[in-house]
Amino acid sequence: MCSRLPGVGATRPATAARLIANGTSEAMRSEAIDEAVAVRADFSGGTATPVAFRRRGREYRIRRVNTRWVDRVGKHPRFYFSVTDENGDVYQLQLHGGDLLWWLDSVSLEA
Repeated sequence: MCSRLPGVGATRPATAARLIANGTSEAMRSEAIDEAVAVRADFSGGTATPVAFRRRGREYRIRRVNTRWVDRVGKHPRFYFSVTDENGDVYQLQLHGGDLLWWLDSVSLEA
């Protein structure tokens, strides 16, 4: 089964699982986005920390950075962030090290 976000052409399987605090799993829907976004981030101590991003005129405030990793393959590194917004939805952002552009790769929404 696939689902589609309005205005986004890519589809992915509609189910994913997330382990919640009590050890049970909760269904989530994952969608590929792959679009440039404006990100407000703190840069301190050589580390970038996204605090909010804007997509299609709406601001999403980041409640938590879940994890971060770096892909050093290629000429410039790519910095990835898994973040949770105020609604509990999980987004994957990436910062391209060469041109310093931010991309929204995907979103996992609570089903």
